[in-house]
Amino acid sequence: MDKPYDESPSAPTTGDDTPVVQHQGLVIELDAGQGRGRIETTDGRQLPFHRRDVAGGAFDGLRKGDQVRFAEELGDEGPEARKVERGEV
Repeated sequence: MDKPYDESPSAPTTGDDTPVVQHQGLVIELDAGQGRGRIETTDGRQLPFHRRDVAGGAFDGLRKGDQVRFAEELGDEGPEARKVERGEV
């Protein structure tokens, strides 16, 4: 059975040292004016994200169709993508 995350010491963690589960997807929508976007996950779900959720302040460098890695967290209106960064799917 696959582990949901890498338990090695180099695995990303939250502030309380809980390992972060990394997901993958594609940027399908961007609204630079609102600082928001939407990612389609590999299982077909669509998750919103905000400019502040893009690692290294790289929101302006994202384009529709970019492959990204992210952590999924429960927000005020349901699941959201956080800690978004470009990466191979």
